[in-house]
Amino acid sequence: EAGIEHFGRGVEDSVDAVIAVTEPSLESINLAEKIKDLSSGTGARFAGVVLNKVGSERIYEKMKEELEKRRLPLLGKIPFNEGIVEACLKGQPLELVYTGDEARKIVEKLQTDLTRLPQNFA
Repeated sequence: EAGIEHFGRGVEDSVDAVIAVTEPSLESINLAEKIKDLSSGTGARFAGVVLNKVGSERIYEKMKEELEKRRLPLLGKIPFNEGIVEACLKGQPLELVYTGDEARKIVEKLQTDLTRLPQNFA
């Protein structure tokens, strides 16, 4: 779920890893950094960041650069899809926009990336 309000409620004690999903904004990257800091004070390990709604390679590179400056690991990216925005506005299921194949590729890549992380990552 969005935000940092779950830290301090004990939720972080029930997870193996914390993944921050950010939008293309400095505010989101700042929040990811705060999530990493909050994770380090708990039993939860910070796995890294998934960039969401990435509209272009130029935006991706800028976001990646910001993450590197802050030493936030990049786990993957999800491209911007106008169809998803439209479906959400209409209350339609996302399956109408993202074919199983597209969504599966994104999830499989993230799973692969996560399984490559060492057990003691932080």
